Amino acid sequence: ALHEKFPAKKITCISVSCDYEGLDEEPPESKKTAVMRFLKSTKATCTNLLLSDADIDVYETIGLAAIPAVYVYDAGGKLIKRFDNDAGDYGDEGFTYEDHIVPLIESLITGEPAGVGNDLE
Repeated sequence: ALHEKFPAKKITCISVSCDYEGLDEEPPESKKTAVMRFLKSTKATCTNLLLSDADIDVYETIGLAAIPAVYVYDAGGKLIKRFDNDAGDYGDEGFTYEDHIVPLIESLITGEPAGVGNDLE
């Protein structure tokens, strides 16, 4: 939805599948059919990556307890915010695109503080 909402020249969306568990009998490629089915069902139009590193290794490397997580970078490639619910900051429901991510992206695009003068739909 973000990829559709914002102009391609303003943002780039990339999804990453962390479905590979590191099992020899189930190589990363074995996850492709299920991942593609999910992406098609959600009408994803952005770039999608299927990791070839085991999920637990990825989580340890980036210091993430669980998915989902969303990373928002500015135009210069600086990480602005990582959205996750590792610390329970977003309650039982977790973060949402509408309430948390879209306002931040709009503020980065417009230069206005998040939630001020932005169309939050």
